[in-house]
Amino acid sequence: MEFSSTQQEWNHEVIEFVAASVETTLYIYSPSFQFGDSHPFLDAVSVLPIANCPADLDSSGAVNGVDLAIILNTWGTSGGKYPQADIDGDGVVGGT
Repeated sequence: MEFSSTQQEWNHEVIEFVAASVETTLYIYSPSFQFGDSHPFLDAVSVLPIANCPADLDSSGAVNGVDLAIILNTWGTSGGKYPQADIDGDGVVGGT
């Protein structure tokens, strides 16, 4: 069977989710798929980190010990190389 563009329409979907950890398995399936049907097509899947997590100071996609080290090393300052370490924006990296 030959595929033609008149047989299938492409749907663009954007799905936001929160990963359970830095490494997460993502399963994609069609809930309307019935055995015997032609298989659904999947093209151009991208998983992108959501920007602007204030605690991810090194923009690694994870909040971990590196981010804590940045906080501790810039404690009491304006943040220096890491101005984003001043999470509450009061001008000083500290407990608040």
